[in-house]
Amino acid sequence: MPVIERTTQINASIERVFAFVTDIRNHPRVSPPETCEQVRGPFALWKHEHWFESDISGITSLKDRFTFSAPLGPLGRLAEKVWLTRRMLQLMEHLQAHEKVLIESEGG
Repeated sequence: MPVIERTTQINASIERVFAFVTDIRNHPRVSPPETCEQVRGPFALWKHEHWFESDISGITSLKDRFTFSAPLGPLGRLAEKVWLTRRMLQLMEHLQAHEKVLIESEGG
């Protein structure tokens, strides 16, 4: 099953980044329209984890990890290799870019 990770640096306190990322009301603000409020989907497995770390200058590193598995056995594994893993990385990049912009621009 594929696992992808990506880290972005956000110019905000760890407390602010954590509060933003864990507030479900922000999910539609950072997600592509086709993925908003999805409760069910085509995945046999879907797990999204976050790690937060700050440095002395107040910059917070936000690391996301997606662990996923497509259904349909060998056909699903082929889809993961040909298309799905790349699409999940694009989704992660989209989420992190929008989180960064919103968190840094909203201040507080």
